[in-house]
Amino acid sequence: MSEVIKNIQKEFYHYKALGDRTFEQLDKDQMNWKSSSESSSIGQIVKHMNGNMLSRWTDFLCSARKVGLSFLKSTTTSKMVP
Repeated sequence: MSEVIKNIQKEFYHYKALGDRTFEQLDKDQMNWKSSSESSSIGQIVKHMNGNMLSRWTDFLCSARKVGLSFLKSTTTSKMVP
């Protein structure tokens, strides 16, 4: 295995461990809390990021545009439009 791949894996597992330790500190209510009806919870953001990263590493050319467009549609509100 090349040194570059080893370094990428090391960084990945480092940040995964940081995220895991962070989420372990939150209970279900905290993971699903939203500051308003128009905002996203931590759980929703993590779920979105998971799907986004999965498509980026496995099916980038086919799904990246669809994911981006669906995210824009789901987050756009009348308050965001000038």
